[in-house]
Amino acid sequence: MGNNTDLKNLEYPEDSAGRIMTTEYVELIYNMTVADAFTYIQEVGREKQNIYTCYVVNKSQKLIGMVSARTLLLSDQDLFVVDIMEPNVLSANVLDDQESLMSDIVKYGFIALPVVDDDRKLVGVFTYDDAFNVQEEEVTEDFRKMAAVSPSEVPYLSTGVFKLSMQRIPWLLLLTIFASITGFIVESYEESLAVLPALVAFVPMLMNTGGNAGTQSSTVIIRGMALGEIGLVDSFKVTWKELSVSFIVGAMLFVTTYVSVLFFGEGSVMAITVCLAMLATIIISNLTGVFLTFLAKLIKVDPAVMAAPLLTNIIDALALIVYFSLARAILRI
Repeated sequence: MGNNTDLKNLEYPEDSAGRIMTTEYVELIYNMTVADAFTYIQEVGREKQNIYTCYVVNKSQKLIGMVSARTLLLSDQDLFVVDIMEPNVLSANVLDDQESLMSDIVKYGFIALPVVDDDRKLVGVFTYDDAFNVQEEEVTEDFRKMAAVSPSEVPYLSTGVFKLSMQRIPWLLLLTIFASITGFIVESYEESLAVLPALVAFVPMLMNTGGNAGTQSSTVIIRGMALGEIGLVDSFKVTWKELSVSFIVGAMLFVTTYVSVLFFGEGSVMAITVCLAMLATIIISNLTGVFLTFLAKLIKVDPAVMAAPLLTNIIDALALIVYFSLARAILRI
């Protein structure tokens, strides 16, 4: 898998279609006959990456259509290519962003997109293989960001220990600060914990559930943004949908949490307290995931940096505040 490019591709910007496009495609002149087209394909086909879709150009090398090998096979040998080609061809500009083209290929199920310059001259083809490579790079980069590790083009085994450390320290320092805030929140409720130590037993469950819910929400939205399905204009629709999801998921977990708290020998009042905290945590977590993801998009920061550790730490703090506040109000401690 992968594309075949030449040195000319390096003239284009790093993340552009021109940098990754293949120049191994079959180009037919509009005034060729079908017989001429077959002769030409036989001459050059072995060197081309794809001979099943041929692109038609005029004398100025401008893209004017495309024709499939099947259409050529089923057409009269004396017909001209221009008479049997499909003139409505979706194309990409050589400077278009690779990730945007990946989204188009995945969304519409294209095998390839012809790439043209500003004069609409055919210069290459952006294939499904190219899109797969871009997607693989984006996923790798997002995983690194979601793990709070700065992206690096240098292979792991070729990267020095000091450089690896410097990539991780900034995020770890930030997350340590958030963890300290969480610790201060717990400390501020020491009196309540002293009265009812059993409250501590359910803290891990609430924090883990909240973190998972928020991560699920942000991951789905980030994927939608990457595929071009979600934009800033959809923020209200997405917020409303995630709020609805939160209530459904929260209601289901309310029942299971109530049963599990009773199973551990706690009373019904404690069970209600934990269940309400669970419902509130899920709602807050999902909305926080939505808010941070759209905020990142708005300020032109990759939304992936808001995911996983950073998001989880913020939700942990909010979940504790909600839980202990409810406990004080309901249990009167």
